[in-house]
Amino acid sequence: MTAARSHVQDTPDSLVATRHSQSGTLFRNLSILALTGHAAILVATWLVEIWPLVLINVISIALYATGLALNRRRWYLAVLAIGLFEVTAHAVVATAILGWASGFHIYILALVPLVFFFDPWSMRARAATSFVIIVFYVVFAWFAYRFLEDDPRWFVEWFRYGNLLIGAIVLSALSYYYGTAVRRAQIDLEEKNARLDALARTDHLTGLPNRREALALIEWERVRSARTGEVFAIAIIDVDHFKRINDDHGHACGDLALQRVAEALRHSLRAQDSIARWGGEEFLLILPRTDRDGAMVAAEKARSCIGSTDIQLAEAVVRVTVTIGVSIVAPGSDVTEVLKRADRALYDGKDAGRDRVQFSW
Repeated sequence: MTAARSHVQDTPDSLVATRHSQSGTLFRNLSILALTGHAAILVATWLVEIWPLVLINVISIALYATGLALNRRRWYLAVLAIGLFEVTAHAVVATAILGWASGFHIYILALVPLVFFFDPWSMRARAATSFVIIVFYVVFAWFAYRFLEDDPRWFVEWFRYGNLLIGAIVLSALSYYYGTAVRRAQIDLEEKNARLDALARTDHLTGLPNRREALALIEWERVRSARTGEVFAIAIIDVDHFKRINDDHGHACGDLALQRVAEALRHSLRAQDSIARWGGEEFLLILPRTDRDGAMVAAEKARSCIGSTDIQLAEAVVRVTVTIGVSIVAPGSDVTEVLKRADRALYDGKDAGRDRVQFSW
């Protein structure tokens, strides 16, 4: 994290800004939709000369324009407050003027899913706010039916159908947002799980499969070998005098040496061969459909490629050599025993002077 991001001011809005950008996307789209809807209602109320509603819609348009500006600054809580206030006040005033039949009350119900999409709040806060909205709507409906009269003029019916249409569009937009948000969260979770799985199977220094993944690759190859009757080879590679490299040049040079060995192995082997970091300064080769002679050729090629690789330091050039122990896995063989034979061949090669390939049955 950069310094600019690690020193965000400790305010609710700034915390929301860094964590809850999906609320901003929803609020922006809904604010644009609300501006469009109120512009249409403004024209309609002006044509039928309901001047209090004309004024109310002018104020509503100004509020949503302010909300858009605040949304760009990521003050999401302020935007939500504007939306809750404007929708409730507009619905109450319009219903008081034209009556329940005008349908302006429908927008109050649209606040319930909107509140539940406000992810900066806890689920308890969202549920409590939604409960208050629902109770208010029921009480308002009771009050309207008892004390408010519907305006008998012809255009009230058109307002009712228009409000039902806009309300349906708002609910459809919220449903669409919910579906895309869920899908986006699912894709994000799948990607994170895939990255975690890759990290669990990969050596962070060399980028090669780690020991856990190497054992899985060996098991897969063992099953294939048992099915086809073909042998495959295993080779264990150890960097010669690795401790001396660390002691003389530092651990950074040791890490660089391991990376260079990994690169050389990638370039020296076939596409079907597998390379893994076995542990410490050891690497493992899995050579499918490869007998003793083929394994020795492949291992010698790898040893030669590594031996010709220089590591350039500020004060010196370090040349790395490796010793390789090779063994063969026949169908039905115990892989654990084959690994022990390859390890024994490796140490026989070290005892014989290092920088060589050694085979063991």
